Amino acid sequence: MSADGRFVSYARMNNAPEKGWDLYGFFVGDGVKVEEVRITRLDTPQAKTSKIKTSPATFDSKTKKYLCLFAIYDEMYLVYHDGRHPRVVAPDRPLSNLRTTTTDQSVREVTPLPPG
Repeated sequence: MSADGRFVSYARMNNAPEKGWDLYGFFVGDGVKVEEVRITRLDTPQAKTSKIKTSPATFDSKTKKYLCLFAIYDEMYLVYHDGRHPRVVAPDRPLSNLRTTTTDQSVREVTPLPPG
C-alpha cells in the first residue's frame, strides 16, 4: 500500500490463457467497488516468481500518478500505475546486486526527472 493509503500494488499470476505474472494494483475507495488495474504486461515466467521484490507505490505530485518499483533477480523496473515508464536519471554507478541489496537502497539510486 502506498504511504498515503490510496493505492495498492502487487504481483500476481495472470488469468488464463495468459501465462506468467505481472504487476497489478487498485485504488482504495469506498470499499464497495474496486477495479483492478494491470500495470505491466511482461508475462514473467512463473519460475522467476520467487525472485520478485516490490516496494510500496509512491505518489508523484508532478505527474499525479503512482510510481511503482519492482525487481526480478538483479533487474529493477520503474513504472507508473498506468503502465507508462518515467524518464529517469541514470545512477552515478551501476546498481548493486539486488540479491544482496534491499529494495529501499535501490530506490534511492534512481531519481525521476521532472516532466518536460
